[in-house]
Amino acid sequence: MGWRHNAGPACAGRRRAGRSSGGHLAQVRAEAEAAEQARRAVPCAGCGASDSAGLCTACATWRSAEAEIREAVLTAAAGQAEVDNLSDVERVVVQAESALRREVEEASARVRADGATLDEVASLARLIAETAVFTSRRSALALLAHGEVAAAEADLAFAARMRGAHRYRTRADAERAADEAAEQARERTARSLLSERLSVLRTRWHPAGAGVTHGPLRPA
Repeated sequence: MGWRHNAGPACAGRRRAGRSSGGHLAQVRAEAEAAEQARRAVPCAGCGASDSAGLCTACATWRSAEAEIREAVLTAAAGQAEVDNLSDVERVVVQAESALRREVEEASARVRADGATLDEVASLARLIAETAVFTSRRSALALLAHGEVAAAEADLAFAARMRGAHRYRTRADAERAADEAAEQARERTARSLLSERLSVLRTRWHPAGAGVTHGPLRPA
């Protein structure tokens, strides 16, 4: 019967341990909730709106739009300018950025006049910037695909395929295959060139400001 005498203290110890563990868990949860409330109470770094967790929705969207504007402008420069020529790059950057920001400002003014909210205005700005990235990339690839480097790669691919012309049924079949290989080489080279040029420009050109919305791009 000794085990029964020992069971009481053991059970009591387990109950005390359980209460202690439960109390600790409640404290952890309370501290986590307090921290979350404090995080949410931080005003927006962009517009100062209270209870924004550091950045309100509208300013976060504007920040995203600014990143897209930068990408669109640098993509335009990558296609149109000599990346090692500072003045040439700056010329394209100034033109492209001015035009894009003017488009954003005019569109924003129109929707604000119609009663759009701050979130809606910011979302429109981001959409315009995202569209500009797509358009700039398509234009840059087309320009680079018809440049000297891409043309040389296309010629090499054409010549390489024609050296195996005897494997095709007719000369015309061989030339069609060679044309296709040349076009693929041209497009592949254009994509590679654009990637390389953008990598260089991203390290050299940065927004002048440090807030949610930035000033014009400037060389590092």
